[in-house]
Amino acid sequence: MSRIFWIVSLLMCVASPALAAENQADQTLVYPCRPTAGPIVIDGRLDPAEWAGAIEVSGFRVSGSEKLAPEQVVMRVMYDPQNLYIGVTCLESEMKKIKMAVNEKDGPFWTDDSIEFFLDPKHDHETYWQFAATAGAAQYDNYKGDSLWNSDWKCAVQRGPDAWTVEAAVPFADLKVSAPTAGALWGFNLCREREAGGQLELYNWANVQRVFNKVGLFGHLRFVGAGWKAAETTVAAAAQDAGGKESIVYVEDGYWRVKAGGTPEHLTYRALLREHDQGAAPFIEELRGVYQQNPKMTMREEFEQLLTRYDQIKGLVAGEGAISVEDWARATIFLAGLREKVETICWRVRLTQLNETF
Repeated sequence: MSRIFWIVSLLMCVASPALAAENQADQTLVYPCRPTAGPIVIDGRLDPAEWAGAIEVSGFRVSGSEKLAPEQVVMRVMYDPQNLYIGVTCLESEMKKIKMAVNEKDGPFWTDDSIEFFLDPKHDHETYWQFAATAGAAQYDNYKGDSLWNSDWKCAVQRGPDAWTVEAAVPFADLKVSAPTAGALWGFNLCREREAGGQLELYNWANVQRVFNKVGLFGHLRFVGAGWKAAETTVAAAAQDAGGKESIVYVEDGYWRVKAGGTPEHLTYRALLREHDQGAAPFIEELRGVYQQNPKMTMREEFEQLLTRYDQIKGLVAGEGAISVEDWARATIFLAGLREKVETICWRVRLTQLNETF
């Protein structure tokens, strides 16, 4: 999509209201949002002690598709009586290429590497607040597209060797709402603009089809108590009123799928990895044999690198204990491209073998 088309599309989205005051997603996403155990210092560091109890969610998709984002996002959300807290990790293999040109408040953040999050506290699929932060810590906010509206929200950014992180606190008072109580349901979504790859890439949690302020397609925050634990009854309650034909309720070790009128189904990250293994075994065994007979055959190094990573993932799947959401996301992306990569090496080897016969 051209830069001009993207800017025009953004302006159209900002100028117009949500398309309909109703849920538009067949599959709705639900994040159980727990209260903080203590103060969270907004310094961009995402201290594990401060964020203890927050469910970490990843598996972001390229907006408008089911393709997993190649550079994943990990999000965390918590609350206290005054603020909603957002903690975001943007994995990035090209940290030296991230764009950080915007310096001013309410500037064109979408031209930089940035994240956006949207809040619909009324859950009316129409009223929303938008907040954005760039990798350079420039901030943006608006109410229903009006960027003249301003909040006293706090935000800090840290940049590391392979990721940049955002930590934010939004006062409930700025949203003109009281602090939510356990059971409250808000519309919510988190999106990312990635520029470091050389062209604009759009990622999202709930798939808003490249129109980030399409409120009817937002996911949800279900505010819960500090002791909330996932079980069939609590998960079913968390999904209530989220809409759609089914809901995905995220938990520490995976998620629960809740279909209308059905029994909630628990899927762990380990089980999901098994499902994503597309079975490149025949090609792998063929290549093992070839390289054993001819160690100098083309693309051996590339094959061994793939095999090393594949073995690591198989060990992860066969292990015990919870798999972190970040490990799951990285492994899932690898598995999604494994078969194609192994097939490509296999055909290159076959072609080399054929040429050697002449």
